[in-house]
Amino acid sequence: MQRNFIFLILIGLLSACSQADGTNPFNKMDNEDQTGDQVGDAVTPTDQDGVAAPDTNAPLGIFTDGLSPPTMSKIDVTTSAITRAQGDADSYSYDSVNDQLFINNLPFDGLQSDAYSRYTFVPTSDGFGIYQSVPVVIDSMNENISIEQHVYRAIYVSSPSGGSQAMVVKTGSYLNQGFGGYIYQRTPEDLAGNSTQFTMPASGQAVLIGGYQGLIVFTDKKSGLDHVKGDSKLVFDFDDFDTSPAVAFQLTNRQIFDDDGLDISGNFSPILQENADGSTSFYHFPVTSKVTTNTVTSNGEFSGQLLINGDTNAGSYYGILSGPNADEAIGIVELQWPDPNTSGITARETGAFVATRPKE
Repeated sequence: MQRNFIFLILIGLLSACSQADGTNPFNKMDNEDQTGDQVGDAVTPTDQDGVAAPDTNAPLGIFTDGLSPPTMSKIDVTTSAITRAQGDADSYSYDSVNDQLFINNLPFDGLQSDAYSRYTFVPTSDGFGIYQSVPVVIDSMNENISIEQHVYRAIYVSSPSGGSQAMVVKTGSYLNQGFGGYIYQRTPEDLAGNSTQFTMPASGQAVLIGGYQGLIVFTDKKSGLDHVKGDSKLVFDFDDFDTSPAVAFQLTNRQIFDDDGLDISGNFSPILQENADGSTSFYHFPVTSKVTTNTVTSNGEFSGQLLINGDTNAGSYYGILSGPNADEAIGIVELQWPDPNTSGITARETGAFVATRPKE
């Protein structure tokens, strides 16, 4: 059966990343450290040296259900297409017929032809899917030898209109952050053929709400992988600042699960909240953003700094608005916070959010 791709294949987009040097991979240091610009400036994804990722004109092939596959640059204002990516993976695609992901350039996640299949043990926010890499590969010279693979998990989400998508992939098989990456994009059109071109509102404010799904790995000689789900909220003030709209970002109702789907939120936070049905649940600390100027560009990209539990340097978020009325937003969150269970261990969280503007 011919595969029906709804996501994208990325070719030659990423800046050079650190490579394994042949030593024990369980002693590998972080190869995806990323920093943002100083507070008050728009934040852009950066490479492992803290240098802003260049806006190259590397070609992209973007395949979406019902649309012709265009060829375009990384940012094409004419067609409104934008793609941002960071990390080791250099090719991503989603097979909508078989509900599978294909991700390239990650070590020991199977062969290039092996798909990531749906992983259902962990609860997800609406519209999100979690996928798993294959557990073993057969030796190409001896079919009796099975080679155990590393444990990779990937997140995929598409906006309700199908006009933007995001994907995150991480592994917990290293005694540090290990390999992985993320990508998010706005396509020229949604699945109905409507243009996704963003038009900056001249005035007023807007609220977009949606979901969030993330992957957590650990630094400083701790392996393992956890999951987080929650709610996302974006508020834009298109009246002020005078030079650029202001934006506020929140992640709330953050529940943390281990890879078997067990809710372990209580291990990370003492916050106990009442649910709608009268029961109670533990939640991780909510995430909020600073409100700064110069955070929204004319083509709909926005970014900012995040705070968690009072930490003013907890991380960053990057996103893209779509539509003539700021109808949808999709993007990536990067956070780090201390593991309260182990002294000196830092949790590194990478997730995707999608939010829409409620209609009357």
